[in-house]
Amino acid sequence: MTAEAIAEHMSFSRTTCYRYVRELANVGLLVSHNGVYSLAPVNPVAAIQLLRKYATKHSDITSARHAAFFPQAAA
Repeated sequence: MTAEAIAEHMSFSRTTCYRYVRELANVGLLVSHNGVYSLAPVNPVAAIQLLRKYATKHSDITSARHAAFFPQAAA
């Protein structure tokens, strides 16, 4: 998925989405192949720990928008 597609899907501005994608790639959760991002092959426990740390640092993604990724948390 491209950063533009992620931004549209998540209702983020492009600038915000590029920042999130870059930071997630920097910590090893996303990989890019010619501008198309996908989840990196990582240990699931490590990935959850990184996501929690990231969500704490960036509380704006822990709003209603995160329900798209974690619907069970919204219930």
